[in-house]
Amino acid sequence: DMIKLAIQYDKSIKGKGIVNNNSYYPGQMFDWSTSERDYFRKELLPKFVSSAKIRDGVIETLETLKEKDYKIIIITARDDKRFGNAYLKTFNWLIENKIPFDELVTSCKEKDKVCLDLKIDYFLDDDIINIDKVQKAGIKCFMIYNGYDFLRDDLDIIYNFKDLLKVLKVD
Repeated sequence: DMIKLAIQYDKSIKGKGIVNNNSYYPGQMFDWSTSERDYFRKELLPKFVSSAKIRDGVIETLETLKEKDYKIIIITARDDKRFGNAYLKTFNWLIENKIPFDELVTSCKEKDKVCLDLKIDYFLDDDIINIDKVQKAGIKCFMIYNGYDFLRDDLDIIYNFKDLLKVLKVD
């Protein structure tokens, strides 16, 4: 996963290891210089993202939701600056991996505003910062467990994608 990649990179530059356990973002977890952080974000992270493995149950769950007339909108912060034509690369990856979706939004820094604009009923993410902002906007949120964020009683945690169907009461 991304944190393992960051740990490997940190070791390769003889870093100090994780110095901030309270962050989800590698650039804030490690004591990297600006150039080291930029190299990770611009060179290593895009390669990692493009080769990401699909979580268990994702395709089946999304297919079931589509069959039940749910509209699936993929919202990502991937932008052209780091990924070069983020929309096309993400779109192609989704198609190649047979991920069902209706709409794709890239370069999204304010997911709460996009969710409100698109009148989204449910939001699923693995980033606590996005969850908090979207939840404050009054949208029902589910957090995909990522192994790093603190679990809180106010969050509906999804450990396995198929659990989403149970929570939404989709049979």
